[in-house]
Amino acid sequence: MDGERTECWLKRPDCESSITPNTALSLVRDCLACDTLRTHIMRADGRRNSDRLLGKAMTAMFDQLQIYDRQLQNTGDSLRRKVTELTIVNEVSNALAHTSDVNQAIQIFLLGVTAGGAIGLNRALYLHLEGDQLIGTWGLGNLTADEGRRTWIQLAETGNELGQLIKQVRRGEFKSDNELNRQLRTVTIPTTGDSLPVRVLAEREMRRVMPQSEILGHPFLDDLYGNLPFVAVPLFLEHEAVGLLIADNFVSRIPITDETLSLLQTLANQAAAEIVTNRLHTDLEKQLAETEHLYELLRENQSYLLKHERLVDMGKLATTVAHEIKTPLVAIGGFARRALKALEKPNHRPQRELEVIIREVQRLERITAEILDYSKEVKLRLEPLNLQTALDDAIEVVEGRISQSGIEISRHYSDTPIEVLADARRVKQVILNLLENAIEAMSPADAESPAGGTLTLTTKMTERFAVMECTDTGPGISPELADQVFAPFFTTKPTGSGLGLPVSRRIVSDHGGRITIETPSAGGTRFIIELPRDIETADHMEGGITHG
Repeated sequence: MDGERTECWLKRPDCESSITPNTALSLVRDCLACDTLRTHIMRADGRRNSDRLLGKAMTAMFDQLQIYDRQLQNTGDSLRRKVTELTIVNEVSNALAHTSDVNQAIQIFLLGVTAGGAIGLNRALYLHLEGDQLIGTWGLGNLTADEGRRTWIQLAETGNELGQLIKQVRRGEFKSDNELNRQLRTVTIPTTGDSLPVRVLAEREMRRVMPQSEILGHPFLDDLYGNLPFVAVPLFLEHEAVGLLIADNFVSRIPITDETLSLLQTLANQAAAEIVTNRLHTDLEKQLAETEHLYELLRENQSYLLKHERLVDMGKLATTVAHEIKTPLVAIGGFARRALKALEKPNHRPQRELEVIIREVQRLERITAEILDYSKEVKLRLEPLNLQTALDDAIEVVEGRISQSGIEISRHYSDTPIEVLADARRVKQVILNLLENAIEAMSPADAESPAGGTLTLTTKMTERFAVMECTDTGPGISPELADQVFAPFFTTKPTGSGLGLPVSRRIVSDHGGRITIETPSAGGTRFIIELPRDIETADHMEGGITHG
């Protein structure tokens, strides 16, 4: 072999045991380029016929080996390019999948198109489809070739590769606010026209465009690409158009190959899905913020309406209280005068008159207390409250009246204790009001009517509420009156103030719950109290909740 070559098949008698596949490939390539071997083969020509045949066969074999070697090298180069392309697609795809910001998604996509080590085009512009317009959104690159060269040099000096640039985008540190972007964001192209971008989207096929061959539909783009070849790549998600990529090599002037176009389309398909997803995410966040704002306005308006409703109720109070207080005042005045006259008589004590006065004063005190309970703002003192315990405590207070009225108590409590955050004193007041109503309903004033009955107390849980039910077997309430029982001063009892149930509803409402009335088919009346299981539920109920 040639003097400069250090290996030769002719000098390697131990080749079978010592030559590895990689070494053999290297030696074969040396032999294919060895002039000495060619000379030996040519010298064999012209001698015996077998030598000539052997020489021709070796020549043909070595020629074929050279062809195979070139094909192998080309295949290796192609595989390396494919691996590089797949690595780029994978890196960009992963970055796109891990961002929820639409602008970051567009920047990462454009970095995959332009960054060194990636596809490496000199410039890329993205136009988003919004309604019936293509709108210039984001661009990477520069307006002039000199600016582009300086940018390339700066990136090379700082060692910024695709992965590092993507990290900058994710951290919000990547800056591309240059003249190219400022100009691009003035671009709007109607989709009703006949410009190249519109046709590319309509045909859903990417285009390699030669200079001055197409109208882009906007003066800035027409000036930018008047003397420059570029590619236009549509972005689609299934059958929905998303946007358009325009890219070029305005600095290097390197032609854009079919392989580059194929990789561009792959990236564009991936980017389209992520851009749509991120835009939907952004729109959803905006709608959520708007909904929360509207909800706050609604709560403010609701609070205003509640206050207005209470002011209206206070107006009704002003006209009704006079009537409610007038009767006991007249009685007090009359019996006070009778007591005074009785004192003028010797040995006469006005005991009966004073008892009536005391009773009417107590009635006034009760009416005044109920009016205050109904009209004033209440700050609740929230603490853990066991509903079963609250019911039992209230029953103990009226146990004497229950026994005298011949009423039986039937408890249907939940198997597990039910606990809520509530103002124990206020909830007990509501329960006592309901128990008083039930006792009076089953203790008729008419002596001929039978007294007694069953008072059923129930506790249970629903998905959002802790529920208490109080059911009596009294005469019940007609559907016409059931709608009025929570109105202030409405009562069917001769001695009632008509404020017990309105006050109860106010207390339950302040807890964020609700109280309703039912008339069971078997007769009687059922009151249902629902209290929120947690503060979050309470805050979403009418009236809200006030923390003391």
